[in-house]
Parts: sequence; C-alpha cells; structure tokens
Amino acid sequence: MAFIRKRKRGNRVYYELVESKRQGKKVVQKFIRYLGTSKPENIPGV
Repeated sequence: MAFIRKRKRGNRVYYELVESKRQGKKVVQKFIRYLGTSKPENIPGV
C-alpha cells in the first residue's frame, strides 16, 4: 500500500511517496519517490 508521508525538517515540510511492506512480524516503509515541498494534489499512479 502506497501513501504520501509528510516529513518536517527544520522549518520546511517535504512530501514523499512511501510504500508499506510486511517483512515477517515487522512492517517496513520503503521510500519510493520525492514529491517536493508543496502539497501534492494529483499524483499519477497512486
């Protein structure tokens, strides 16, 4: 399942596309793509 994660670094906010996968008993988030600093409205393929 892919989703958009909002990450704060200092005074800026960054958006990135992340996928969650289960590995055994743990859930691991895999970074897919950087989306930029403005809030994404239409993301193709999501």
